[in-house]
Amino acid sequence: MFKECLKNNLTPFIIDDELKIPYLSGIKNYNEEKEFLRGTIEEAVDKYKKIIDYFGVKTNN
Repeated sequence: MFKECLKNNLTPFIIDDELKIPYLSGIKNYNEEKEFLRGTIEEAVDKYKKIIDYFGVKTNN
């Protein structure tokens, strides 16, 4: 997924241990509750942006 995000000019994300269970739950229940997975991914993107901002990496998003 990381590579696909880069290929499509999206900020990549990493599902760390803190987000693993919510992410897997979001995938499992996606048909019933789409916003939960989106929210989990947005949280992961925000975390990753903080890391790349710290190192001064420029992003398109």
